[in-house]
Amino acid sequence: MTKLFLIRLKNRKENERGTGDGVSMNRKKLIEEVGEILDTYCKDCFLKAQNRKEFGKAYAQTFCINKCTVGETLKEYGKRLS
Repeated sequence: MTKLFLIRLKNRKENERGTGDGVSMNRKKLIEEVGEILDTYCKDCFLKAQNRKEFGKAYAQTFCINKCTVGETLKEYGKRLS
């Protein structure tokens, strides 16, 4: 899963750079991308469910944001939206 995710992320970044106008994806596109990533990788994530069950919601969220490659990517998208 992680390797496939990284390949897709690389392709997205290449497509984003390919516009040639120096402008990053617009806000709507970023939000759509975040939703797609969440639906594809986070919706049925075993680690998220297990961490939440064992350690609680706060730990599970912290784990996802700081230690998961998908979460790190979502954090980057959040910085772009800010």
